[in-house]
Amino acid sequence: MTDQVYTVEVIPELARSAEQRLRELGYTQVHTRNADGYYGWEEFAPYDAIIVTAAPDHIPQLSSSKSRMVGAW
Repeated sequence: MTDQVYTVEVIPELARSAEQRLRELGYTQVHTRNADGYYGWEEFAPYDAIIVTAAPDHIPQLSSSKSRMVGAW
């Protein structure tokens, strides 16, 4: 589907365990960052798609500078 995946996790323990588990499973194309994902991971934007898997009280407005596909589906 893609050659690179970037994931942001706000909880340090979850970020570390996810990174370790993905590495152990051989997913070398997944890059993990421990941070608040509200602003994304700007240095690698734009992304082909952005998937939010959380329960935020609102979703930040996406711009075409962050994703090639802007909007919610």
